[in-house]
Amino acid sequence: MYASPKLTKQMSSITQSNQPPFVKGHFLLGSATEFRKSPPAFFKRLESLNSPIARFRLAHLNCYYPNSEEAIFHILKTNYKNYLKGGIFFDIARGIFGNGLVFVNDELWVSQRRIMNPVFRKQAVESYFDNMMHHTMCMIERWRKKSQKATKESINAHQDINTLTVSIATDTLFGGSLNEQAIQTLLANMELMLSENKRRVSNGFSPPFWIPLPSNKKLKKAIIEYDQIVGEVISKRAQAKDESYSMIDLLLHSKDNETGKSLNLQQVIDEVKLFFVAGTDTSANAVTWLLYLLCENPKVEAKLREELEQQLGNQKPDIAALGKLPYMMQVIYEALRLYPPAWLFSRSNVEEEEVEGCLIKKNGNIFISTYMLHRNPKYWDNPEEFKPERFADVDITKLKSYIPFGFGPRRCIGERFGMMEIQLILIMLLQNFTWQIDESVEVLPAFESTLYPQNGLWLFVAPK
Repeated sequence: MYASPKLTKQMSSITQSNQPPFVKGHFLLGSATEFRKSPPAFFKRLESLNSPIARFRLAHLNCYYPNSEEAIFHILKTNYKNYLKGGIFFDIARGIFGNGLVFVNDELWVSQRRIMNPVFRKQAVESYFDNMMHHTMCMIERWRKKSQKATKESINAHQDINTLTVSIATDTLFGGSLNEQAIQTLLANMELMLSENKRRVSNGFSPPFWIPLPSNKKLKKAIIEYDQIVGEVISKRAQAKDESYSMIDLLLHSKDNETGKSLNLQQVIDEVKLFFVAGTDTSANAVTWLLYLLCENPKVEAKLREELEQQLGNQKPDIAALGKLPYMMQVIYEALRLYPPAWLFSRSNVEEEEVEGCLIKKNGNIFISTYMLHRNPKYWDNPEEFKPERFADVDITKLKSYIPFGFGPRRCIGERFGMMEIQLILIMLLQNFTWQIDESVEVLPAFESTLYPQNGLWLFVAPK
């Protein structure tokens, strides 16, 4: 078939007009250096192109950045089946943490989601409340002792809260099935996996495991040891006849209500790893940023303490109390808007598609920044301000520009667990302490695999 030069030129013009604006970078690295130096500044530059989607290159990777709520809504919900959990971030994490729910796609995801749903249903999640309370009280007692020392020293709240969420996750998963030595080995290996994932994501490259690099050898050893310890617990719990409500027990007994299938041993191990990854750093970062924002906004803190005093006084919170604190929920929502722990995630499209008038070519690496969307002045008035009242009488599930837990069918399954944990820790800290920032340590956000304070959050705490 012959196409005239005129027709060919017209077709080329149409194709070019659908191409998102492209940011040129280094001939070899593309925009990798600029992206790593300051992701928000780089994304701001892409947004200045005034297109719902912009295109850039990270080394050999063809990348897209959607920055309109409609484009993001289309990718995450309307046509989510075309946009798989993939791209460089997911590929690196999947190689380290395995095929947990977050990292799988298609029918495997559908089946695993049906199996996992009962594990995170309301009744199951609320059964972990006392466990959260116990470990939070332990941290409070440690803070109380530190605050009573003659020499007043600040404490790294971020580090302590991270330790707290790890303790909660360990107890939630295993109950009393692990001795202290096994727990420490497990945590050391998980720490190595997390730090290696952070390093590789930051570099934008993960060397194949078959290359005998020292980092690969250490990582493989950590994964093998972790899997062995968790595998032994799973095998013992599978044969046990006593009733237990640890998360591992729920994972073992939960089934796909359509096929009757359950998770195999490796799948349970991978889900345990995923819960550590998703259920520790994220909650710890959220609470840490909350404490920081309350320090910076004393009027909000005073109003929050007043609500807490009216509803609870000095009584320990229970499940029912969590639903009686509307202003606290507004404060939490606003903190998650400004500092979403999962600040950036990626997708990879199966088929080429035009979105908002922009062509996304097949197998693109699509970067969605929760952080940037939450601060976009097109969707938020005075987006840099901390104003909890903006969430009064708002159904957050219908806000396309608010996605701290994702959006659409692949919205975070652990949202209920995370929100309960954040609320409980915040309530108990407010009931027991006042705090001020140690101004000698600058609070700077680190944009890595999660959004956390780079230097920690150092506070002077005083018992109430």
